Amino acid sequence: MEGLIMSKNKEYLINVFYKLIETESPTCFEKDIANLIGGVMKDIGFNKVHIDENFNVVGDLEGSSPGKCLLFSVHSDTSQISPEQKPLKAELLEGHPFGKEGMVIKGMGASAPKGGIAAMLGAAQELSKHRN
Repeated sequence: MEGLIMSKNKEYLINVFYKLIETESPTCFEKDIANLIGGVMKDIGFNKVHIDENFNVVGDLEGSSPGKCLLFSVHSDTSQISPEQKPLKAELLEGHPFGKEGMVIKGMGASAPKGGIAAMLGAAQELSKHRN
């Protein structure tokens, strides 16, 4: 059963990662990516999610007992894109040409910052399952 749960979580996070890559987020225009991140945070169980006027996303995932706090911090903006790069697309490719074994996901911001955002959301999702 645990493998099935992990498989569903992995599939969900891969879909989130694709959506992150395919959402434009050039510097000073992060509203869409902030809304996407905030929505995912709500989906995975954050008690509070706030998006400020600069599109910073702050969330609180409360535990069931007192203890230390964990903070995730990452930027969400990417480079400006040219018209030739539209629409943004995430691609699943063989990793060998990139020096990686297995498959990789390629797209605008895949390695930074959107890969980090997806990883942080995945970690928060796992923590949310073990907070009671």
